[in-house]
Amino acid sequence: TTYSRYIITYQNLHIMATNLANMLITAIGFPSASASASATASASAKSTEPRVIAVVMQKGWEQVVAVLAIQMAQCAYLPVDARLWPEQRIRQVLDLSESCAVITQNSLFTEECNWMATLNIPVLPVAKPESLTKLKNTIPNHIRQLAQASPRDLAYLIYTSGSTGVPKGVCCHHQGAMNTIEHLNERFSIGTTDKVLAISSLAFDLSVYDIFGLLSAGGGVVIPPPDSVNPPDPGIWLDLVKKEGVSVWNSVPAIVDLLVSHAEYSGEKLPASLRLFFMSGDWIPPSLPARIRAVCACEDVQVIAMGGATEAAIWSNMYELGKEGSGLPDGWASVPYGRPLRNQSMLILNENMEHCEVWVTGVIYIGGAGVASGYYRNEERTTFQFVK
Repeated sequence: TTYSRYIITYQNLHIMATNLANMLITAIGFPSASASASATASASAKSTEPRVIAVVMQKGWEQVVAVLAIQMAQCAYLPVDARLWPEQRIRQVLDLSESCAVITQNSLFTEECNWMATLNIPVLPVAKPESLTKLKNTIPNHIRQLAQASPRDLAYLIYTSGSTGVPKGVCCHHQGAMNTIEHLNERFSIGTTDKVLAISSLAFDLSVYDIFGLLSAGGGVVIPPPDSVNPPDPGIWLDLVKKEGVSVWNSVPAIVDLLVSHAEYSGEKLPASLRLFFMSGDWIPPSLPARIRAVCACEDVQVIAMGGATEAAIWSNMYELGKEGSGLPDGWASVPYGRPLRNQSMLILNENMEHCEVWVTGVIYIGGAGVASGYYRNEERTTFQFVK
């Protein structure tokens, strides 16, 4: 299998993100005094919240540089999957989010998404890595001053498909994401020797852990070629896991199933480096945990089922599957939903907001540090969905 390989060190990543942040501030202007002075009581919510910058890209290293640069510029990032989203949806989300600028890949800007040249906001195409590392490697003073977000500031904005057909923008803050990340990194001893295969789309919040979870622990992020993700090519994934020593897998169960099925069919083993599986976002087939263990060279591989909502900081609950047999608890025919993560809560309540008895059907209410701020520019929906 042949594909281009480029290594970005932490030092170069910092230089590239700083330079891109500087380019972004040059394009959209320095935040107003009211935006930087969050303590000003009279400032309106609209003027004090971070500005939204869209990342319109397909899978690539540029996504990581872009989201870091946006954070450094004290803005919030809006992930857009340029490979999967049609032009109409991208334009709709850009309008709904009132994005101030777009960061994209030069190849997309000149080819598939050349329509972005007609947008009435700045578009910053990122070309080869050298275009960002060759610029000055000192941090401009205004970037130093900007990179000071408050815990509840808007960090990223993810749009989910609305039941009415109009996408809903979920306002996710720094506190929620970091609460989840710190718990998992501590619980599973994520460190400098760990690497994740960033298989999930940037527009899917699992990617938040891939990038910020691993980078905050000094680990590595291995980004697969876009052509191996859509359509899926588990042969390339397995090749990357082996060559790069990937230790963490984080995806929906269907993607894990493709990887495991490929290993079963080819007779290959998943390498001993792969020690941890996070599965979430969909129903987990009860037979899958045992199949994972059967193809893993790592005898102590940990298989974790996770759940939650985009509105609640990546994940809100987890359950570690046992290492014997199916991994399910005795008497269970399906994978348990699990228990809440640190500083989060999950309650099953009835229509009167009272706790349901065992075996009584109710509605799951997620609470705690991970709950999002609401839906972007949609007070009515926020009031209905977010209960105080």
